[in-house]
Amino acid sequence: MKTNKPLRTGDLLKAEASEASRISIATDKAVKIGQPVLFPLRNQYLIALSDSTNGKVLVQPHNCTINLDLVAEDDITAIGDDEVNITVEEFIKQGDAYGIRYIGTPYVDPNKIPL
Repeated sequence: MKTNKPLRTGDLLKAEASEASRISIATDKAVKIGQPVLFPLRNQYLIALSDSTNGKVLVQPHNCTINLDLVAEDDITAIGDDEVNITVEEFIKQGDAYGIRYIGTPYVDPNKIPL
């Protein structure tokens, strides 16, 4: 992702019921802020709110608003297995049951990120 300045949690997380409900989860790969990361308790993906450090990444698993304008569409549509990947719409719908509201549109062209 090309940006003029580094992404921060507040660029992605626009609202939340409680900061105390953010959690660090283990990840087996290097994850950058703004990339989807597997939340194993639900077997669903959430948007990383930090870069991975020591194999952990920060996420907000419920009751929040996440700005997708700073998330690559390719990162979302790559979620899945070799045969079936999810759409952006399916990704957004997964958050509904947990109070996660996604706003904005994932970017396609990394040269046109609104930062």
